[in-house]
Amino acid sequence: LSTFIDTWPNQFVYKKYFALCQITDTHARDLNVKRVFEFSESKMAGCIDVFAHTGDIELEAAQDYKGGGDKFVEYIRNSKKPWLVVLGNHDTCRTAHSNAFYYNRFLKPLVDKGYLSLGTDIEEGTTWWKKKYDDYKVVVIGICDYDSLYEQGFVEEWNLSQRYSQEQLDWLVATLKAVPAGYTVILLRHAYDAFIKDDDEWS
Repeated sequence: LSTFIDTWPNQFVYKKYFALCQITDTHARDLNVKRVFEFSESKMAGCIDVFAHTGDIELEAAQDYKGGGDKFVEYIRNSKKPWLVVLGNHDTCRTAHSNAFYYNRFLKPLVDKGYLSLGTDIEEGTTWWKKKYDDYKVVVIGICDYDSLYEQGFVEEWNLSQRYSQEQLDWLVATLKAVPAGYTVILLRHAYDAFIKDDDEWS
């Protein structure tokens, strides 16, 4: 339903479209995390339906980052706004744990808050998910570009190219086939390699 939402003093926005605010690459820096928190709780964020962090929260960061990644996850647990999360190379490749480990660390808080439904939106122990917003005819899909690195034996490299398990690929195909006619699909991922040239220099 279309609603009027007060987004800042003395001004209204007529809202009838799905609004997703993407946050990415905060890299556990306190200032980055603080700014995200402040904005998401402000009146200017009133028209946003969901916030999505698309990778590199970085819980196990260098000491000079001062634990901002852990603060980020704790904030999600207490946020008034719904959140979605996909994993980045700095979340997975530096530590190379199992998918179940990353599920418990990054995605279970979303299940606990009710942002993702276990068995419908996400399976326990996986790092990919979907979320359907029927009021807007939108399906948001989050994939993991660094899937099963530990199981595949990649335990040291943090800047790997994307790797997808057959389980995730099969799930993605089935999920896309199941999208109702007339729905818009939003695909969220952490595309590390999208910004690298052939000579391995940043573009």
